[in-house]
Amino acid sequence: MIILEQKARERGSVFVISHNELRDHIKQVHLIEKMKDKTA
Repeated sequence: MIILEQKARERGSVFVISHNELRDHIKQVHLIEKMKDKTA
């Protein structure tokens, strides 16, 4: 994940959208779940 850290330093933020668990590799995680026709 060194590439993501470098890009975050260059650009300020990097967003990774994935269906896989990446918590072990990314320092700050925001979890978005779709719940019955809503996003929470």
